[in-house]
Amino acid sequence: MSVSEDAVRLLVENMKERLERIQTQLPEDAEQQAGWLKSCQTTMNSCMTKLEELLPSADGQPLDVNRLMKVSRSCGLNFDQDNASGTVTSCYISCDSFYLEVELTDKGTVGKVKMRCGAHGAEPRASTLIQKLLESGRYALLCRHLRGLVAIYDLPGPKEDRAAMYKALCTVEEDIEAISQAAIVEKATLPQSIMETPLGIVRRRECGILTHMTFYATPEELMTQETKTDTDVVGKMGVNGHIGIATTLGNHSLPCKPLHRKDEASSTVTFAPLSEVTTANVPCTYILHLSESVAAPSAVAESILQLTDMKDSVLTPSGELHSILYHNVNPSLASRNKSKAHLYRQDVALPDGILSCFVRPCGDGDEQVAGAKGAVKLQDINFTHPEHLIKIVQILRRQLVYNTLILSCFASSPVFSHFDCVHIVDIKGDGTSSLQVTMEHPVSKNLACVTLDIAPGGAITGKLELAKEDDGVVRCSDDIVSKVAMSCCSVPVLVYSLRKRCSA
Repeated sequence: MSVSEDAVRLLVENMKERLERIQTQLPEDAEQQAGWLKSCQTTMNSCMTKLEELLPSADGQPLDVNRLMKVSRSCGLNFDQDNASGTVTSCYISCDSFYLEVELTDKGTVGKVKMRCGAHGAEPRASTLIQKLLESGRYALLCRHLRGLVAIYDLPGPKEDRAAMYKALCTVEEDIEAISQAAIVEKATLPQSIMETPLGIVRRRECGILTHMTFYATPEELMTQETKTDTDVVGKMGVNGHIGIATTLGNHSLPCKPLHRKDEASSTVTFAPLSEVTTANVPCTYILHLSESVAAPSAVAESILQLTDMKDSVLTPSGELHSILYHNVNPSLASRNKSKAHLYRQDVALPDGILSCFVRPCGDGDEQVAGAKGAVKLQDINFTHPEHLIKIVQILRRQLVYNTLILSCFASSPVFSHFDCVHIVDIKGDGTSSLQVTMEHPVSKNLACVTLDIAPGGAITGKLELAKEDDGVVRCSDDIVSKVAMSCCSVPVLVYSLRKRCSA
């Protein structure tokens, strides 16, 4: 069996496993069902795209007109064909704002592909990317491009407003590209490119695929990533977001010219105020659409709304933050694995025994803590200025680091019966920026408390303290605790590492 055949078989098995999980682990709550099914749909679409990449190319084969019609109509587009002579000579995919014309040769293969955007009065121009997708038969990726084109061009309102909206989108894309280019460092590692730049790794808009950026990835994802180049990473790992425009009830001022100003001496990018450039008052904003929803305390969501001046938006809490994260890991066990003390427990197998993680709800009854007031799921974030985007990414990175630490306590792993040693840790957090892990010191009989503080951007500062002073006990410096926590972003791995170091 060839490598491609092996890859196809694994993909099919992955899809089959996902379908079985849908049938056996579908949660009862309607909102959780919607999130679970959406996650599965995203995985299926990704599998189909990869499957098309592995299958032999359809170059030189006649165009499958029926399949193209189904794909077009599934994206909400009109489909017509010219077959006056008895054979199909052209196909037309259209909506109010743009159309694609696909010319066919005498043999039924793809000839020229032209696209025209009606909102801007431009002449039809060749679309080599769409032509290549049709020639190779990659309809799953074509569907993504068509949906993206609809999101970009098929906007409500008069022709002038649609043109202004598109110009505003092009403007923010130029600003984002300038931010990305200014942050490029030679010989930067993949973690540095993703986590230590203002917007992560950015890939420019290409036809219907909107501007994408990968701005967060867990250490585990970074270790298992096989992609060699930064541009190939976008959309294939971590948390991704794409930039588009979204219509709103009220009007907002969006720039019609780029706002970035580059300081040649320091190679930094600053932004001009909106008052210094031409703006358009249009019923839309920019939007950051995340590839997966990010659970965050209501206070964090409110801070984003205040930053972007979207204070009229309504937030709908989905429950306590740690409960949401616990349900995400295993929906079928979440309802019955909650003890009377409202602790979320999960046993994790480590080399030196079983680690029983008891995670308390956010704040543990302290209503002053941000996470104790309920959490929301962030996925679509509106903004009106490129500088907003930089600050939003910093806020999201901190929240994602916090969520990753909590999720590590819920990670399912095989627990073997031959383990006689059980270690217990108690985890308490505020929901966004601070985590306290209480464990038994391996040498002293005292309890030890590890405090992890997370700064905007995701940097972790750790500290190990004993409940009672004991001069004869080996400790770890704050620097070591911080480095271990940052390198693994996992509470069980951190506890195991500290136990080894303290007992050495």
